[in-house]
Order: sequence, then C-alpha cells, then structure tokens
Amino acid sequence: MFPLFGRMVAMGMHTLALNESEVSEFNNVEFIPIAEYAIHPRYDDSTVDYDFAMIRLQSVPKLYGNEVVELDSPSDDLELALGSELVVFGFGTTQGDQWSAPKVMQEVTLDYMSNIECTELYEDLYPGGITSSMLCAARAGKDSCQGDSGGPIIDKVTQKQVGIVSWGEGCADPTYPGVYSRVSEAYDDFIHPYIEKWKYRLNCIDDPFYDSYGDGCLEYIQNGWCGELAKEWANAGVTANEACCACGGGRDEKMPSSAPSISSNPSDSLKPSGNPSLSLKPSSSSKASKRGGGYSFEGSHIAGLSMPLSLSMSF
Repeated sequence: MFPLFGRMVAMGMHTLALNESEVSEFNNVEFIPIAEYAIHPRYDDSTVDYDFAMIRLQSVPKLYGNEVVELDSPSDDLELALGSELVVFGFGTTQGDQWSAPKVMQEVTLDYMSNIECTELYEDLYPGGITSSMLCAARAGKDSCQGDSGGPIIDKVTQKQVGIVSWGEGCADPTYPGVYSRVSEAYDDFIHPYIEKWKYRLNCIDDPFYDSYGDGCLEYIQNGWCGELAKEWANAGVTANEACCACGGGRDEKMPSSAPSISSNPSDSLKPSGNPSLSLKPSSSSKASKRGGGYSFEGSHIAGLSMPLSLSMSF
C-alpha cells in the first residue's frame, strides 16, 4: 500500500473520462492534498471490524465547503427498519468476475437487513459474525463491488450517511449481502472527536524545520515519518511533531487556548532511506473479498463537510 501523504482527494468528480465537448466539467472538480489521517484504534485486520479511518485535508474546499453530508449518530432518531432503502455510490466494477470500471459514477439502491439474518447467511464463511460496527444491505442482482470500497451508503429517506462500503463475498451474490461499516457505531468515540480536534488545524502554519538529514515538513508528510520516528531525527531538540502541522505541531495564532491536543501518527520503525509504504491492510481478505480497487486510495471522501476532513475506511 502506498503512503497517503502526497495524495489528493478529488471533490465534485463524477466522470473519469470526458470527450472534448465535456472538458468544462472539470471546472467543477477540486483537488485537495491529504494533510493527515487516523485509523480507528479498534480496527481488526483479521475480522475487518471497525473498518474506519479519517482523513484531514490541507484546506477547506472552495467549491463544496457548504455542501454538508449529515452523518448518522447515536443521538439522532434514525432507526433503520428492515427493508429500508439505502443508496450506494461509486466507480467500482459493474461485473464481479472482471474489472469493468465505469467512467461515470454509478449508484444503486439496496435494502437494509438485520445483522442476525446477515450473520446466518455468512455463518460458513465468516464465523466471527456480523458485528455491531457493521450493517448489511442487498437486493436481487444489485450490490457494491470491487472499487467501491470506502464509498458512502445513504439512507434514501433522511439522506444521512449510515455506512461505508467495506467487504462482501463476490458481488450481487444472492446468498451473500454486501457488508458496510456502520457510521453510528464509530461516531461518538472516533468520528466526532476527530472533527473536534481537527477543526482547530485549519489555519496551522509549519514552523521552520529540517532534521539532521536535511528533510523538512514536506518530506515527513509525504513519507509518513511523524510520530515516534520523528523523535529519532530531531534537530537541536526540535522534532517534526512539534514543528509540522501534519505531524500535530506547527502554530496557529487563531487557535484558542481550549483547543484539544492533536494526536500524531506513531511509528516504531527506524527512518527508512527511501519512500516507505505504510503497513496497511491489503485489498482482499481470506474470508471474503474487500470492495477495494488497486488504482486509488480506498477512502470515503465526504465532499460536503465544511472543514478539510474526510471520513474513510477500507485498508
């Protein structure tokens, strides 16, 4: 898996290939670099439980900053009933047995099912059961698929995002529903706390910094060298964690004294000589296939949040 730093999120893009007469559509697309990320601390690679991550963007979207996507939370009154219609969006393949990614973003409507029923269907393949951090949805001949991983699943009635494409056995298999990460399960202890922490980073400025190898904040961001690793390569006692915004440091004259502290991304390894790859989850599971693709970071980039933040998952 390649590092997330140095990658960008494309906001407002629903077409991947345009003919000459449609080029103006890219005037509505905004590319924003990734500043930092956080993986859910309870994420389990073997069971795909708590398949969530958050991404902070380097700047507030100029075109879509006011287009807010409301997230399902434990405090709201949304209770999904059996058969509730849910809508999934993505650029994933339209045929499960071969890669046939569409050029235009697709959507499909599915039906919500109980975790009990879903657990019974996956009993032979997935003995761990469908946990409280997951939800299932299916409809005959309809499903999310490879390349959709990290995309949103929306309640059709309230327009709230209730889940994120996670995994499944095959695609549109009548026996096995698609499995999604349940947003409300991670909202209080993961999603909302990071929204509160990161909203104070909007005007952060890097302090001057170069380590003993001559690498600055940009190299630390691009290579994922923040955290414990940064302490090994301090310059005059100053670390990237203290000087670089993306590592949790930097300065912001507008930051109130009550602002929560920002956690960095720890690493126990020594600083590599080249560009490292993050040790993240592969795009497939031995029990059931992940819904990820091989050409892009599998993140659910919520283009509507009014701060440089994205909810994502699926490593």
